[in-house]
Amino acid sequence: MEKRSVDSRVRGVSTGTTILAATFDGGVVIGSDSRASIGGEYVSSKTINKVVQVHDQIFCCMAGSLADAQAVTKAAKFHLSFHSVQMETPPLVIAAASVLQELCYNNKEELQAGFITAGWDRKKGPQVGAGRGDSHTGSRDTAVQSNSTYWRVAAVLIPCVPPQVYVVPLGGMLVGQPVTIGGSGSTYIYGYVDAKYKPNMSREECLQFATNALALAMGRDNVSGGVAHLVVITETGVEHVVVPGNKLPKFHNE
Repeated sequence: MEKRSVDSRVRGVSTGTTILAATFDGGVVIGSDSRASIGGEYVSSKTINKVVQVHDQIFCCMAGSLADAQAVTKAAKFHLSFHSVQMETPPLVIAAASVLQELCYNNKEELQAGFITAGWDRKKGPQVGAGRGDSHTGSRDTAVQSNSTYWRVAAVLIPCVPPQVYVVPLGGMLVGQPVTIGGSGSTYIYGYVDAKYKPNMSREECLQFATNALALAMGRDNVSGGVAHLVVITETGVEHVVVPGNKLPKFHNE
């Protein structure tokens, strides 16, 4: 994730992050790294929390321009809070994903930010969604190059699994999948996600899967790093897990 810079030599905004979310039996895990950079060259912060709570049991991950992403999540929080008051019930996860998608789409000429939305609701249980204001969507993964902005969304296709991930493309369509990854670090972990994600994993298995995926991406992507921020969302509540950099699993000599 990047902060905006007034330096004229920095052109465009790259995604510079690793974000992911995956469902398990009874819940969902959403997580990210914690590094913020300027222009993909200067690390401006090692402690950014990119996992943002937009409602009681709904969270989103941010990628792209930090300023844009924070502005969109702030607006989404307001919309969802107002919606819950009007309806006298907590919003659905698909409603939160739709709010983020609408905000991004209506401002697609000005925004350079992408999101993964995940949570639990009374209607469909655990769900995950991914979206970006200025992207296209392919059948399996998406790569976008726009104004020096690079964004990838990978959705693992697993047959006979109820759709649980909402991918939001430019036209406003919602596509369901059980797991998604995004940001520059995601390019390093396609194979791992394809090979290791399983439907109906236990909470511990899914948490380890997410931790391993983030560790692999952070070990190879120079603009992903810091600590791993993870949130486990179930019917009973929300649990925050922070894995320090020196406690992350290692898969090669670092």
